[in-house]
Amino acid sequence: METTFISIHDLTPNARILYSSDSIIDILGYTPDEVVNRSAWEYFPAEELPFARQYHEKRVQMDKAAVLAYCRVRHRDGGWL
Repeated sequence: METTFISIHDLTPNARILYSSDSIIDILGYTPDEVVNRSAWEYFPAEELPFARQYHEKRVQMDKAAVLAYCRVRHRDGGWL
């Protein structure tokens, strides 16, 4: 079984995290309070940022209310999931 968490970002180019489910603790090691109000881009590998930013921008332009995305993100211990 795969594990997941839910996060909600604002629609700005910065993709500021507005909400994260508590399950982020078990998956990435961060508490919701540690990620809320931070840019989602802080948790992406540098080489994937151009694609991630473009993906975000296109979904905003398409006026998508919800998007399911699979991506690598940084764990609190510095590793990538």
